[in-house]
Amino acid sequence: MSYDLLFSSEAELDIQEAIDWYEEQRQGLGLEFAMRFEDALQFLKEQPQMYAKIYNEVRSVLMNQFSYAIFYTINGLQKEVQIFAVVHTSRNPEIWKFRV
Repeated sequence: MSYDLLFSSEAELDIQEAIDWYEEQRQGLGLEFAMRFEDALQFLKEQPQMYAKIYNEVRSVLMNQFSYAIFYTINGLQKEVQIFAVVHTSRNPEIWKFRV
């Protein structure tokens, strides 16, 4: 059974900033980032429990080809995945903790 994906406003901003940054680096690279992000979301929709808890109930999944991690929690009763941060892995790993 597929889970619904819910995005915090901060996560939506993270995603748009990443797309814009990559697009500035090379035309089409922002689109490539968006496509790899969608690939990661498909896994989350189908099997969000596949990824280990890294802090309390928070889990993360690394994107293919881009050094970004998607941080999320699962509401199993309502079959929802709450995505609250999409952060480059070179950034301070504590940044997402302030959003939980």
